[in-house]
Amino acid sequence: MFLRTLIAICMAVLPAAGAALPGALPGTPPEAAPPGGVTPAAIAAFVADYREETGLPGVAVVVTRGTEVVHASGYGVTAAGEPVTADTPMPFASVSKSFTALAVMRLVEAGRIGLDDPVRRHLPEFTMADPRAAKITVRQLLHQTSGMADSAFRERSLPQPTTLKGAVARLRTARLAAEPGTVFSRRLRGASGLQTRGESHRRRAFDESPLRFGV
Repeated sequence: MFLRTLIAICMAVLPAAGAALPGALPGTPPEAAPPGGVTPAAIAAFVADYREETGLPGVAVVVTRGTEVVHASGYGVTAAGEPVTADTPMPFASVSKSFTALAVMRLVEAGRIGLDDPVRRHLPEFTMADPRAAKITVRQLLHQTSGMADSAFRERSLPQPTTLKGAVARLRTARLAAEPGTVFSRRLRGASGLQTRGESHRRRAFDESPLRFGV
């Protein structure tokens, strides 16, 4: 919902035609600036109303036209109370699921992975303290029906791994909350295995593909 709302913000402040945006980023061609007299102040007011309505403490907003960035700014504060700027790092969180799915489907199209392959066929180090984990497929991880859930493994309360391999290794002590393929649960970061496999394939494919694999 948050992402859709920000997209709506961008659409709402970009009329179809008119003058260049005062305060656009330095070096931005006039034809790339949002037309219609929309100003950074108008964007700031729109974002302020949104933050007041939702209670959002802080947000970074980028407005583009075509391939040009014409406005970038931060509003409000971070959880630590620091002002948000256009360069403030933000948690990627579940946005990574979309990139993971894209990378995996590119591998599927290339014939390197099958959606109904057991995950362990491509990631032998993926093990859990539950024999049913051997049946988890690539498709089930993408659909979030692998059977993994926070209710069976409260990984958010544990020290967080700094690598994808570390995230996979930590699952060795986890158990499943349900039979693979039977229950939807989006809580546990089950895509870590797919991200690890995708990362490995991308590195191998980078020098092989004229398109540099594009993921």
